[in-house]
Amino acid sequence: SVTIHQDVRLYASLLEAGNEVTLDTDNDRNIYVQVVSGEVTVNESLLSDGDGAAISGESAIAIKASKDAEFLVFDMA
Repeated sequence: SVTIHQDVRLYASLLEAGNEVTLDTDNDRNIYVQVVSGEVTVNESLLSDGDGAAISGESAIAIKASKDAEFLVFDMA
């Protein structure tokens, strides 16, 4: 296990093409999405292999796979 001295939630996801997930969060949280492989749209922005996106001030994050995808979501205070 790894000890993290930070208020963070880490999600790992495998999403098949055409599927979508939504992460509800508080407006004061900072979200970072890192695409490991595949292609996803995060709140209207297209991301592919190796891309990342920092998001803040949102109450929900919508992630839709246009290709089979593996990605990480960091939800931080």
